Amino acid sequence: MSADQKTYLTCSLDSNLYLLDVMNGKILNVYNDLTHYHHRIYKSEAVFHSNNKHIIGGSEDGSIVLWNIITTKADLFIPPSLSSSSSSSSSSSSSSSSSFDYRDNKNQSKAISSLSMHPTKPMVISSSYGGTAKIWEEGSETIVS
Repeated sequence: MSADQKTYLTCSLDSNLYLLDVMNGKILNVYNDLTHYHHRIYKSEAVFHSNNKHIIGGSEDGSIVLWNIITTKADLFIPPSLSSSSSSSSSSSSSSSSSFDYRDNKNQSKAISSLSMHPTKPMVISSSYGGTAKIWEEGSETIVS
Protein backbone atom coordinates (compact mmCIF):
# COMPACT_ATOMS: atom_id res chain seq x y z
CA MET A 1 0.00 0.00 0.00
CA SER A 2 1.31 3.44 -0.87
CA ALA A 3 1.97 6.04 1.82
CA ASP A 4 -1.12 8.00 0.76
CA GLN A 5 -3.24 4.79 0.87
CA LYS A 6 -4.50 5.41 -2.70
CA THR A 7 -2.61 2.68 -4.57
CA TYR A 8 -1.23 -0.78 -3.96
CA LEU A 9 1.13 -3.20 -5.70
CA THR A 10 0.58 -6.79 -6.66
CA CYS A 11 2.94 -9.36 -8.17
CA SER A 12 1.66 -11.94 -10.60
CA LEU A 13 2.97 -15.17 -12.04
CA ASP A 14 3.14 -13.57 -15.51
CA SER A 15 6.31 -11.72 -14.35
CA ASN A 16 4.52 -8.39 -14.04
CA LEU A 17 4.03 -5.99 -11.15
CA TYR A 18 0.77 -4.05 -11.18
CA LEU A 19 0.04 -0.69 -9.59
CA LEU A 20 -3.68 -0.61 -8.77
CA ASP A 21 -6.09 2.07 -7.61
CA VAL A 22 -7.52 1.22 -4.18
CA MET A 23 -10.94 2.79 -4.87
CA ASN A 24 -11.79 0.97 -8.10
CA GLY A 25 -9.11 -1.71 -8.61
CA LYS A 26 -8.12 -0.20 -11.96
CA ILE A 27 -4.60 -1.00 -13.22
CA LEU A 28 -2.67 2.27 -13.27
CA ASN A 29 0.74 0.94 -14.41
CA VAL A 30 2.40 -2.35 -15.31
CA TYR A 31 6.07 -2.94 -14.51
CA ASN A 32 8.10 -5.65 -16.18
CA ASP A 33 11.66 -6.31 -17.20
CA LEU A 34 11.77 -9.85 -18.51
CA THR A 35 15.56 -9.76 -18.65
CA HIS A 36 15.91 -9.28 -14.90
CA TYR A 37 12.53 -9.90 -13.28
CA HIS A 38 10.87 -13.33 -13.20
CA HIS A 39 7.78 -14.71 -11.50
CA ARG A 40 6.37 -17.95 -12.78
CA ILE A 41 6.45 -20.32 -9.81
CA TYR A 42 7.29 -18.57 -6.51
CA LYS A 43 5.41 -15.86 -4.64
CA SER A 44 7.26 -12.62 -3.98
CA GLU A 45 6.47 -9.10 -2.84
CA ALA A 46 6.95 -5.60 -4.14
CA VAL A 47 7.22 -2.47 -2.04
CA PHE A 48 7.05 1.27 -2.47
CA HIS A 49 10.39 3.03 -1.95
CA SER A 50 10.38 5.62 0.83
CA ASN A 51 11.13 8.32 -1.78
CA ASN A 52 7.64 7.72 -3.30
CA LYS A 53 9.26 7.77 -6.77
CA HIS A 54 10.16 4.10 -7.12
CA ILE A 55 8.91 0.59 -6.47
CA ILE A 56 11.10 -2.40 -5.70
CA GLY A 57 10.47 -6.00 -6.71
CA GLY A 58 12.32 -9.24 -5.96
CA SER A 59 12.77 -11.93 -8.60
CA GLU A 60 12.85 -15.72 -8.66
CA ASP A 61 16.53 -15.67 -9.65
CA GLY A 62 17.44 -13.62 -6.57
CA SER A 63 17.76 -10.26 -8.30
CA ILE A 64 16.08 -7.04 -7.17
CA VAL A 65 14.73 -4.43 -9.59
CA LEU A 66 13.91 -0.78 -8.79
CA TRP A 67 11.38 0.80 -11.18
CA ASN A 68 10.49 4.44 -11.70
CA ILE A 69 6.87 4.61 -10.54
CA ILE A 70 5.85 7.06 -13.32
CA THR A 71 7.87 5.93 -16.37
CA THR A 72 7.76 2.20 -15.46
CA LYS A 73 11.42 1.92 -16.54
CA ALA A 74 13.83 -0.19 -14.50
CA ASP A 75 16.25 2.35 -13.00
CA LEU A 76 18.36 -0.11 -11.02
CA PHE A 77 19.09 -3.82 -11.21
CA ILE A 78 20.81 -5.63 -8.34
CA PRO A 79 21.97 -9.02 -9.66
CA PRO A 80 21.75 -12.18 -7.53
CA SER A 81 25.54 -12.56 -7.68
CA LEU A 82 26.04 -9.26 -5.79
CA SER A 83 26.32 -11.07 -2.48
CA SER A 84 29.80 -12.19 -3.52
CA SER A 85 30.99 -8.66 -4.34
CA SER A 86 31.36 -5.55 -2.20
CA SER A 87 29.47 -2.91 -4.21
CA SER A 88 25.78 -2.48 -4.94
CA SER A 89 26.05 0.33 -7.46
CA SER A 90 25.35 -1.92 -10.43
CA SER A 91 22.70 -0.45 -12.67
CA SER A 92 22.41 -2.69 -15.70
CA SER A 93 23.64 -6.20 -15.94
CA SER A 94 23.26 -8.42 -18.94
CA SER A 95 21.76 -11.44 -17.28
CA SER A 96 19.58 -13.43 -19.64
CA SER A 97 16.24 -14.82 -18.55
CA SER A 98 17.02 -18.05 -20.43
CA SER A 99 19.84 -18.84 -17.95
CA PHE A 100 17.33 -19.36 -15.13
CA ASP A 101 15.69 -22.79 -15.00
CA TYR A 102 12.30 -22.45 -13.27
CA ARG A 103 11.96 -26.21 -12.85
CA ASP A 104 15.23 -26.60 -10.93
CA ASN A 105 14.45 -26.89 -7.20
CA LYS A 106 17.90 -25.56 -6.20
CA ASN A 107 16.81 -22.18 -7.63
CA GLN A 108 14.10 -21.92 -4.97
CA SER A 109 16.74 -20.88 -2.44
CA LYS A 110 17.60 -17.85 -4.63
CA ALA A 111 14.02 -16.63 -5.07
CA ILE A 112 13.20 -13.42 -3.19
CA SER A 113 10.22 -14.18 -0.95
CA SER A 114 9.83 -10.87 0.87
CA LEU A 115 10.88 -7.21 0.75
CA SER A 116 10.43 -4.48 3.31
CA MET A 117 11.35 -0.81 2.90
CA HIS A 118 12.59 1.35 5.76
CA PRO A 119 9.98 4.12 6.23
CA THR A 120 12.42 7.05 5.95
CA LYS A 121 15.88 5.81 4.90
CA PRO A 122 16.97 4.35 1.53
CA MET A 123 17.20 0.83 3.00
CA VAL A 124 15.39 -2.36 2.08
CA ILE A 125 15.46 -5.81 3.64
CA SER A 126 15.11 -8.81 1.35
CA SER A 127 14.67 -12.45 2.27
CA SER A 128 14.86 -15.53 0.12
CA TYR A 129 13.11 -18.88 0.23
CA GLY A 130 16.54 -20.30 1.12
CA GLY A 131 16.54 -18.39 4.42
CA THR A 132 19.00 -15.60 3.58
CA ALA A 133 18.13 -12.08 4.68
CA LYS A 134 19.96 -9.05 3.31
CA ILE A 135 19.89 -5.40 4.28
CA TRP A 136 20.48 -3.16 1.28
CA GLU A 137 21.53 0.47 1.70
CA GLU A 138 22.50 2.89 -1.01
CA GLY A 139 26.07 1.93 -1.89
CA SER A 140 26.37 -1.17 0.32
CA GLU A 141 24.93 -4.56 1.20
CA THR A 142 25.00 -6.44 4.47
CA ILE A 143 24.00 -10.07 4.84
CA VAL A 144 22.41 -10.55 8.25
CA SER A 145 21.82 -14.33 8.22
